[in-house]
Amino acid sequence: WTFLGFDIDLVQCRVKFDFKLAQESFISVHSATPPKVILSGVLARAAMIRRRSFPQEQARADLRTLLSFASAFGIQIPRTVKRRHFTVR
Repeated sequence: WTFLGFDIDLVQCRVKFDFKLAQESFISVHSATPPKVILSGVLARAAMIRRRSFPQEQARADLRTLLSFASAFGIQIPRTVKRRHFTVR
């Protein structure tokens, strides 16, 4: 099942972020959009993943994937921001 951007697997008891949707919705770094707005979109996804992906191993894997997508799209994420927003506690 897919619900609000997450794949829900009842058999494996996993909630995984659906990156197919995220990939299409990334704003290009070549657009006129300010970098803060682009970064804000990535951080919003990171917050959703930290709160909704399950179990924690899945959340960590989803956050790593999000970071690699952001990097592939040319989105610069400062190290301090990575530590704060891309860590599962």
